[in-house]
Amino acid sequence: MKIRNKILLFFSTVAAVPLVFFIFLMLAQRRSTGHIENSLFALTNSAAKITEHFLLNAQKSVIAQSYLPSNLFPAGDNASRQAYLRRIHRKYKIFSSVMFTDMSGNVIALYGEKPTEEFRNIFRARRVADAPHVVKTEGGSSIALVSKTNKNNYLAALIRPEALLNILEKIKPVEGASFHILDNAGRTLFFDISAEEKNSPPLVSVKYSDIDIYKRVLNRGGEKIFEVIIPIAGFPGWRICLAAPHKVVFKSLRDAKFLGIFFSLVSFMLAGYLSFYFSSKLSAPLEELSKSAAEFAQGNFSYRPQIRTGDEMEHLALQLNKMADKISEAQDGRDEKIRASSRDLANAYKEIAVKNDRLAMADKYKSQFLATMSHELRTPMNAIIGFTDLLKDGIYGGLTEKQKDILSKVQRNSNHLLNLINDILDLSKIESGRIDLMPEKFELKELLNTVSGEIASPGKDVEFRYSCPEGIVLYQDMMRLKQVIFNLLSNAFKFTKKGHVTLSCQTANEIVIIEVEDTGIGIKEDDIGKIFDSFQQADASITRQFQGTGLGLSISKKLLELMGGWVDVKSEFGKGSVFTLHIPYKYEEKKPDNESFSH
Repeated sequence: MKIRNKILLFFSTVAAVPLVFFIFLMLAQRRSTGHIENSLFALTNSAAKITEHFLLNAQKSVIAQSYLPSNLFPAGDNASRQAYLRRIHRKYKIFSSVMFTDMSGNVIALYGEKPTEEFRNIFRARRVADAPHVVKTEGGSSIALVSKTNKNNYLAALIRPEALLNILEKIKPVEGASFHILDNAGRTLFFDISAEEKNSPPLVSVKYSDIDIYKRVLNRGGEKIFEVIIPIAGFPGWRICLAAPHKVVFKSLRDAKFLGIFFSLVSFMLAGYLSFYFSSKLSAPLEELSKSAAEFAQGNFSYRPQIRTGDEMEHLALQLNKMADKISEAQDGRDEKIRASSRDLANAYKEIAVKNDRLAMADKYKSQFLATMSHELRTPMNAIIGFTDLLKDGIYGGLTEKQKDILSKVQRNSNHLLNLINDILDLSKIESGRIDLMPEKFELKELLNTVSGEIASPGKDVEFRYSCPEGIVLYQDMMRLKQVIFNLLSNAFKFTKKGHVTLSCQTANEIVIIEVEDTGIGIKEDDIGKIFDSFQQADASITRQFQGTGLGLSISKKLLELMGGWVDVKSEFGKGSVFTLHIPYKYEEKKPDNESFSH
């Protein structure tokens, strides 16, 4: 086959590439449309969760403020009610108005904007305090939250929808998108639209009572609008709708489609031009090059490869390969080995990089999960402990001895769980690098006196020995150092049933050395290396007998390292342990400004 014909065949092949590319682009566009819709569904679901969280928190705040001491408002004292409402209004900025009403919804005392007469209609419901309501006020629509007090009346709070919509504004996916809150009948309770659309009708008018998740494209004023409607969990009568201009949402797909068409046309034209150009220019030079190469090759190479292409290139390859084959014979083996080694090395590097990325991502997700869960659990645990204290103090009436004993167990276990949550939160902050030390000057003996006073009293068979010279002044994070010493001392008392526990300190070469010695159960030599790992204790029997999470020593070790120190441990199983802390006088990274430091 002539070279010209081969080039023309090549042109036909190249010309088919844009067509294949265009078909592939259309298929990819269909998949991308699904991805975009799924992303909008996920975003709307997030908005529903934000709305639910916002309303639940507001509802909890109203409920919390509705529990009134019996002597808070003397009879007929409206001034006290007004002052109480003013304090609530200042405390919760999202409340545009707070008020006391009677059981029929008549306002007794009010602070903020006044509701319209239809406000009383919501009190006709049997369970008025179970869900939020949308009512009219002097400034427009508001969300009403109601909680019954212990004085046979209601505490009601009004929230302007802008307080919620301003939060949702931050997660709008594209320009021109808006969020709407609907009821099951499709009526818009309140919605977010731009200034130029304030006179426009609501975007939805279809009943959704039997539909959990809904999407559609509608025509509004000659413009296509893409909508996603999702129910708000926890509030069965409410749904959230994300409405976005169709042309903005799918703009990238349209641009890609037009670009693909343009690329296909340009490629087709360019392939035709290049094929014509090279078919005209290459035939004659290649024939001449073949003759020149044949002359150059004669007498130097005897090997003749059997190439059968049927055109001028066959003769050129036969002549040039005579010269190249002798050189390549010596290099082929070595080059192949180099290529194989390079491939293996590159593959190994890729595998290492992928595994490192996965490990880093897994560690990041673990730290984020622990920090988030610890933070979310700490608030309800504090509430449980607080209400337990109130019950034990008799705020809600007298208790029997059995009830007091049960509440003591609840309080003890709640405090234990809260300490566990705090430990997990500390560990996650340290591992993610989000913990900041707060160094300050303090005297070590005063700190140790405080720790010794707070630690649980030893049993009658355990003697506590304590010695520390005065005048040792440190510049470190006092609270974190206290946390470390308290943990070691608590462990010493916990694992020592008979003998003594000793706390002592000394100085050596700009280092403060603090020792905690006990005559407890000790640690096996094989277990010493793992006691500082997270969630680890010496063995499972210790966890069952003495409880604990295995976080204390891990957190203590990491905190000491952040302070520039370290911890050593010596132990003999069955006889006791000695934990030695080495702490620099000064925190290296944050030194005191213009202050003389001495010890």
